[in-house]
Amino acid sequence: AKMRSLVLFFGLLSLFAPLSLAQKIPQHQSYCGADAKIAPLKTSLNLTLLQVQVITRHGDRTPVDTTYSITNRPDDVTWNCSLQEYQRPTTYPDQMVPATGRLYRKAFIRGREYLKGNCGFGQLTSKGLQQHHDLGQAIHDFYKPTGILNQAPVHENVFVRSTDSYRTFQSAEANIFSVFPPETYPDEIVINTLDSETENMYDNTHICPYISDLHKQRESTPIYQNEQKALEPLRKQVAELGYFNGDPEQVSLGALADTCNSRRCHNFPLLPGITQEMFLEMWVSDEWENWYVYSDRSRASWYIGSFFEELLINMEKCADNATQGSKCLPGYFMFSGHDSTFYPLLAVLEVVNLNYPPYASHLEMELWQEDKSGDLYVRISHNGVEINAYNCSDGSDGSYLCPYNDFYNSAQQYFPPSDYLEQCQELASSVKRERKLR
Repeated sequence: AKMRSLVLFFGLLSLFAPLSLAQKIPQHQSYCGADAKIAPLKTSLNLTLLQVQVITRHGDRTPVDTTYSITNRPDDVTWNCSLQEYQRPTTYPDQMVPATGRLYRKAFIRGREYLKGNCGFGQLTSKGLQQHHDLGQAIHDFYKPTGILNQAPVHENVFVRSTDSYRTFQSAEANIFSVFPPETYPDEIVINTLDSETENMYDNTHICPYISDLHKQRESTPIYQNEQKALEPLRKQVAELGYFNGDPEQVSLGALADTCNSRRCHNFPLLPGITQEMFLEMWVSDEWENWYVYSDRSRASWYIGSFFEELLINMEKCADNATQGSKCLPGYFMFSGHDSTFYPLLAVLEVVNLNYPPYASHLEMELWQEDKSGDLYVRISHNGVEINAYNCSDGSDGSYLCPYNDFYNSAQQYFPPSDYLEQCQELASSVKRERKLR
């Protein structure tokens, strides 16, 4: 009977979600890591790469959510974080760090954390570090022949930015280490960041409280409410296992799915009492919820529009330089973010199937110039596959090369209003809710 109700539940979701359960399960297997490759460029045109902007999700990490109390935490899994990072503080932030001096290392006290072992919540694992080493190597191998990586000294040619999160910082460091090996590029590389009050690489309710209202509006629709009602038996079942203090109203199936996924990526068993059937139900419902919230393009400019506009401003400056015969500096950008960076970003690029972004997901936004005509083209690669953004290319020449002006004209509809910050405050209710960064 339970399996029949599960099938009926997913049948209902398939009416609104882009993929069925049968299609979702194989994709679930790739959750643990995206392909570390860049889509090959196939074209008869003679092109020169002027600029590339790489946006990534951090690598594999420990769970980010508390699904149980410290007094009854499961003791079946021990998280061992062998990844270490040494730091040397300096009073001269704009100068090279001195070659000598004491090193400091951050370490979580074993046995004192919610997670059994020596790891904190959301900490990058050695596996996650390796994922970004591999991705950085793939980026290096693809772009090195174009000349974009060494067209100028690193401090002029490279701009790196990360959210103010330890796992995104370390992912950026691992990635850049492979893209710009220190033996070849010895220069210091600055990782720029913004604090959580001003970060715009995800739908930040600190910047824009109105985003909370937008999420609440989406979650109040009959479709969403029906989906939540269908999940009530599962929430009750989870609460009876002792999670979330045994209160079905507190149960977050997304948090449980995330914790189970983190375990699965390390070949650990699912949480005690959680069956494979329960896990699949909560995981698919969580992915559906994210798809349903973020796929509404009419709201996308509020979620990610200001960051998307920054990307296009970078591209616009390069396009202007190219028309004047000047070099684009910086030519290489990297942005290290979260899953909530990718969902709305893919939405504004009008990607139809918004599947959950695996660890170390990556998107490359390239600006090319045709050597003879000087025409400019935009190409986008996502996890090793080209994206035909805005359907502006028929791909007849082998790759989805979108004329720059066509791309820009389609993209600017997702820029935020000119008085974005003012409207964010004026339209917001008094209630602000934050979504967990994953």
